[in-house]
Order: sequence, then structure tokens, then C-alpha cells
Amino acid sequence: MRQLVVLLLVAASGCTVADRYQEVQSSIPYDAVDCAELVRQRNALAAAHGIPRDYRRETRRGDGTSLLPDLDAVTPDMRGQAARDRDRAIASVSAMNGSIVRRACEQPR
Repeated sequence: MRQLVVLLLVAASGCTVADRYQEVQSSIPYDAVDCAELVRQRNALAAAHGIPRDYRRETRRGDGTSLLPDLDAVTPDMRGQAARDRDRAIASVSAMNGSIVRRACEQPR
């Protein structure tokens, strides 16, 4: 019985882990967006969520807020919807900035 409960908890926690991985985004899809449009989208998203326009996430794994990062896979995501939305916006702004820097969109020509 105990093993069954543990197995069910681990299986249920997979749903929350998938939600956390949505916050990691690649900048490559943004390369297809026109530079001026991408900068406009980035600025609007950053302003809407109070994120600095030049924000770049340095690491792909974790943000340092978890006390036990190895247990994130089996712990539920207790953040509110606003925190989840802001974290997704941070990931988007960071990915957009990766594309903007790589293509030198904001450099004077």
C-alpha cells in the first residue's frame, strides 16, 4: 500500500514538473520574427510584467529559489497563477533578448 501511494504521488508530480519546464524557452523561434516587431513585443511583455527590457537568464536549470532542487520533480508547484505568468514572461523576454543580441537588432546601422 505504501509503495502504491508513493507511486501515485510521483506520477502526479510529473504534471507540475512539466509546468516548470515551460519556463525554459529557446531563442531560436524568435529568429523568424522581424527585428523591429521582436523588440516591440519584448518591450510590451517586459513592461506588462515589470521585467527589465535587457533581462537575460544566465542558466537553464533553476533560478536558485528552490531549497532542494533535486526534489523539484516530486514536489508540487505551489506558486500562484500570477507568479507562474511572470516566470513565463521572464523566460520569453530572456529568449527574445537572446535572438535580439544574436542578430544585433538594436545596434545602430
